Amino acid sequence: ITLDEGCDSTSIQNTVATVKELNADVLLVEIPFQVEEIQSFENASDFKYYESHPLEYLLKMLKEDSISYQLSFVLENPQRKSTDQVNLGDYFSEISGILLRSNSYQPFRVSYYGEFFQDQESIFALNKFVEQVREAIPSIKGSIYYGVQAELLDETFEWGVPDGIALVYVPGSFDGKAKHYYELNNKIGKMALEKEKPLMILRTNLLGDKKY
Repeated sequence: ITLDEGCDSTSIQNTVATVKELNADVLLVEIPFQVEEIQSFENASDFKYYESHPLEYLLKMLKEDSISYQLSFVLENPQRKSTDQVNLGDYFSEISGILLRSNSYQPFRVSYYGEFFQDQESIFALNKFVEQVREAIPSIKGSIYYGVQAELLDETFEWGVPDGIALVYVPGSFDGKAKHYYELNNKIGKMALEKEKPLMILRTNLLGDKKY
């Protein structure tokens, strides 16, 4: 479920009912942000840190039925802004408020991904934030995963901070896809074993006619 402006109580009720009907193990809860919507607090006079959030209603229902969930923060970058053009502190402040709301029913995993977290500078800023959260909000005990494009994972990546990696595959228009992804998966798998980091697959075309 995506908790955005279009998500109302009926959508939340229907989603929880579907999860129960399917007897699913985990609900993925995405909270999206877009870079152009993030403003400096000096200009964001309408921002209320303790304003109610749809997550609170959803967690109440999940807790009643003992349904586990993964809390994912997605930062999209449609305008392709660079790290120095974005006040990441504002974004992380909003995440902090949402994480505090999850104290009532804690996620088993927290993940961060999106178009923005795909370069060293933004991942470095995310590392600092995650370390601060671990110190300041000890109730967040779930594993922390980073969603990273598979092609960007190498020895320069900070493997030590996240508990695991969520692989994001970018479909290519080139020939030899099968060989490319086979070699890529082998390389990442070997590195993950060396670093003792678990992997999961995120946002990938595993269904349909054109599997990667």
